[in-house]
Amino acid sequence: MKTQSIRARFIRTFLCGLVLLGAAILPAGMAAQDALAPPSGTPAAGYSQPDAAKRAEAYYNYTMGHLNEVYYLNSSRSEFANAAIDFYKKPMSSTLVRR
Repeated sequence: MKTQSIRARFIRTFLCGLVLLGAAILPAGMAAQDALAPPSGTPAAGYSQPDAAKRAEAYYNYTMGHLNEVYYLNSSRSEFANAAIDFYKKPMSSTLVRR
């Protein structure tokens, strides 16, 4: 009985510490992120694809390709390898073929 109360107190103290630590770190991280963000209304000059929707689609395809690659490495199923290749090809074809 005494062990459970000590364990519960430890868990409660640990969780409170995590909450306090998160409350202290989160505002500092958000301030640093705001300082690095370009002003709204100006186009992002360093991106190869200026349209945010196209960038988001490229990130999605890359992520899905990576996930399918990991699935293939863990299972050796060829459909995951084929899906990974297809996902990796999509952002490459949309950025390289512009005429």
